[in-house]
Amino acid sequence: MAETAAYPYATHLDIKFDPLTLIDVSSLAKTVTDQWYNQTLCKVNESVIRLGVMQGEYHWHKHDNDDEFFFVLSGRFIIDLEGHSIELLPNQGFTVPKGVLHCTRAPKRSMILMVETAAIVQGTSTNRKAVDDYAALASRLSIRLRSASKSIGLVSSASAPPAKAFRSVSALGRIGDT
Repeated sequence: MAETAAYPYATHLDIKFDPLTLIDVSSLAKTVTDQWYNQTLCKVNESVIRLGVMQGEYHWHKHDNDDEFFFVLSGRFIIDLEGHSIELLPNQGFTVPKGVLHCTRAPKRSMILMVETAAIVQGTSTNRKAVDDYAALASRLSIRLRSASKSIGLVSSASAPPAKAFRSVSALGRIGDT
């Protein structure tokens, strides 16, 4: 995949298991050596079930036409949304609706299942306008926070208030469509 340098994720879009085949996720996960691994396991109607074995952070992205469901099998998985984060532990799931900008991360090695349409191709970067819009918004909010903090005497003009809500803004250069 041409995006490998920008997105160092091992993404396997081939359908690994045919219908009527036993899928042993634990055995497959034991063979994974990549830090961020994604394998399409099977197709169910118009959706695919994907296994993610990961540690670290994925880039900010959104899917204009598709919802994305995450279900944690092991570990801890965090979905950063604009303004807040959702933490998922084993046996918990969460759906990110289409059009919602999000960034996923796993502080420790985690194993998740994703349910999404086959149209979602992990690791591509075709939605640059959304990324640029978000970066501009983050910059404007940071400037407003700094200005408001100065006006009430919380910070000097040389320092800026913490922007915890935008902790991943430095990753915006890596943001893409998936």
